[in-house]
Amino acid sequence: MLGTLLTLLVTAPLEAQVRLPVTFLGREEGLPSSQIHDIRADGLGRLWMAGPAGLSGYGGGTVQVYGRRAGFSTQGLRAVALLAGGRLALGSDLGLEIFEPATGRVQRPGGWDFGLVDDLTVDPSGRLWAATASALLKIDPDSLTLEELTLEGESLPLLHDLVWWDGRLAVASDDGVLLYDGQEWSRVERPELDRLGAPTALAPTPDGNLLVGAERGLLELAPGLSIVRRLATEERIGALLVLPDEIWVGMGAALSLFAAREGSWRQLARLPETGQVNAMAGDLLGNLWVASDTRGAVKVSVLRKAVRQVEPPCPGGVFSIEPMPGGGFLVGGVGCSWELSPALAPRGRFPGLDGVRVWDLAWYRGRLVAATETGLAQLEGERLADWGASPTLRSPGRVLLETEEGLWVGGVGGLALIGPDGQVREVGLGSEPAGYVYSLAWENPGRLWVGTLGRGLWRGAADGFVQVQDGLLRGNGNTYA
Repeated sequence: MLGTLLTLLVTAPLEAQVRLPVTFLGREEGLPSSQIHDIRADGLGRLWMAGPAGLSGYGGGTVQVYGRRAGFSTQGLRAVALLAGGRLALGSDLGLEIFEPATGRVQRPGGWDFGLVDDLTVDPSGRLWAATASALLKIDPDSLTLEELTLEGESLPLLHDLVWWDGRLAVASDDGVLLYDGQEWSRVERPELDRLGAPTALAPTPDGNLLVGAERGLLELAPGLSIVRRLATEERIGALLVLPDEIWVGMGAALSLFAAREGSWRQLARLPETGQVNAMAGDLLGNLWVASDTRGAVKVSVLRKAVRQVEPPCPGGVFSIEPMPGGGFLVGGVGCSWELSPALAPRGRFPGLDGVRVWDLAWYRGRLVAATETGLAQLEGERLADWGASPTLRSPGRVLLETEEGLWVGGVGGLALIGPDGQVREVGLGSEPAGYVYSLAWENPGRLWVGTLGRGLWRGAADGFVQVQDGLLRGNGNTYA
């Protein structure tokens, strides 16, 4: 099981703050180490993580760990790539391994003398490319035959990241961004790129450009190698991933979310909780997975796209949201109560309710009525006024509902109806007082439903209320909504 779901408030200095739904998959959930070097999500919904304690596989249940007992030459893994047929290419401290999870088969190229493998990528034809400590290799993953590539007869500089871009292999190296078209090498010559320091990470974009992360910033190149936009920073870019409408950047010891704007990027969110980001991957469902240097795997849920966070005008919980006839919503809470516009922007607060715990709000006959922890109150300007001496209205309120008969009020003290003339009538359920009324609902034509705590669910009838009981609903149960 993943750890507890957290909704984290993150700093967004350039645009509105964004809350991201984040969970952590770490040692408590079965990972052998809190450090992950590389991460990939396959077409079957499984997650593969390479780290210093072996390979970890996760499909939503338990974590499976593979290491020397599975036939690997070492536990220390640095990179993972997805091959055809469900196989995995693994870069390790000692070289290259080809692993088939379905059968447990492990293969290694013979005569390996290239040292560790720091990065892997697969080109459109299925060939494997490996950045090693001493060479760049092109490998046939079936026969395991390999070809060493050189730069004008010389060994290549130290390589950091490999991606396939615009029909070419793009390489982040100590000597800049190198491009290989299958025949010749070229170097991206741009002073703006050189000023950012050595390239550290690369990522193609959906519109055909290339993001280049470096020691001191981020830059976007068009296929013709012109600069689209750039961002200078004092933080090293450790990893990049581009998803639809999202640019995820591992910056320093945090994860940042950016959106592209004309000529620049806007930072939408920053998650320092991730720690240093080593790699990222998106899964079939749209979740983002982060390989952290200290926190294991960090999941940013796809719910980030389905749920929009509205920032309230004051801190505190929200207890109720009620639609308004003219559009928008009434929002009741702990720190304050306020209006929300149809565009989901806070439109104004009610100062008289500041610091009052409000469970429900309603506009009734031109007055704002609040079910509060001290009873029913109406707002007169900025002053709260008690409604009257009714036992229900003087007890902690929980729910309000307007019908043709008037305003129904439910709470700890029972159920009451405020008629159009302002008269209050206490209403029982069956032959007894209503008890703790927690929820109300109206069903056309003319039927009120009452949910209680301790007395179950009741349905309006011609001669009062009838308790609803079946295999799931008990007479002494709780009905919350």
